[in-house]
Amino acid sequence: MWGGYADVESQQPWENDTLSLAFSVTKSVSALTIAKMVDRGWIQYEKRVSYYWPEFGKNGKENITVEILLSHQAGLLSFGGEKISLLDFIHRPKEVVRLLEDQTPHWVPGTAHGYHAVTIGYYVGTLAQKADPKHRNLSQIFKEEIAEPLGIDFHIGLPREQHWRVARGNFLSLSQILLKTLTSPTSFRIFSTLLMYPDSLTAKSMMVLKEETSFMNRADVQASGIPSFMGLGNARSLAKLYSFVAMGGSSKGKQLLSAETMKKVLTPLTRGKDLVLLTNMTYARGLMVLNNSRGSVMFGHGGYGGQAALADPYNKLSLAYISNYLESFGLCNDPRFIDLYELVYDCLDDYLSKQ
Repeated sequence: MWGGYADVESQQPWENDTLSLAFSVTKSVSALTIAKMVDRGWIQYEKRVSYYWPEFGKNGKENITVEILLSHQAGLLSFGGEKISLLDFIHRPKEVVRLLEDQTPHWVPGTAHGYHAVTIGYYVGTLAQKADPKHRNLSQIFKEEIAEPLGIDFHIGLPREQHWRVARGNFLSLSQILLKTLTSPTSFRIFSTLLMYPDSLTAKSMMVLKEETSFMNRADVQASGIPSFMGLGNARSLAKLYSFVAMGGSSKGKQLLSAETMKKVLTPLTRGKDLVLLTNMTYARGLMVLNNSRGSVMFGHGGYGGQAALADPYNKLSLAYISNYLESFGLCNDPRFIDLYELVYDCLDDYLSKQ
């Protein structure tokens, strides 16, 4: 379903092929791209990142494996106190890579986990390009290995000529965010920590970009292809991608991943308190592991503003929600999504009761 405005100022309606920023849901799409590389034999989860990227292996990063990186256990939350521009990924790629190589983890890798809100995309993107036999960037790998073969209208970095399809993001001010977080203890804890404790791990992870979030409406920024949050698609494209996760790797005669790789993707690697999000989080190899209200385990990812994409392998069901009207939720806990999600399960219960 779709509705509302892609741009409220011009009264442009949301169409069936409108695209919108998926924010951190992009992390899971990037993780599935790495999984595809695992399937192809180009990368192994158990190997050290430095096997593919030798310059990475210093300053306490020597023993970080691919799966430690993907599951937010590496401790590489920040850029060492520096803030970088969203456009540095395009205009200064070599400098960004050197910055990544010089970082020191905030804890001993593998001993704790904390959400790498921004940096993980830069690390995973560089790793993918180093490990790919053709040295394509992650955006190209996703496009050529997943999106085009499976007919998925999602883009990690949108070509500028497609910008006309993108819904304009309506971003909240800081005061609006704080007011809205009062209804969510988890969100309030995160944002109040950002304001009151600038030296916290929460702030180190999330406050690493120079620009305001509204900068993300620009066509050149949306073309940057940052694998942590610069993916553009719609609910249908994400639900289609996640249908392969819900079905064990294959659906309708097409295959995203082998059953063996899919099993690895869905195996939890962490449990307990996330040092950045300040709540209990379970991560697999790039996906969040969540429990739904019906007692099933779900795999997927949330994104800033309320975005969500989830797979329920037990019921063979995938769900996605995308909005350009951003709220202060990012862990698949937006009430707008939850209302729709519960209705879908009510419909499923009704359907199954009649079989």
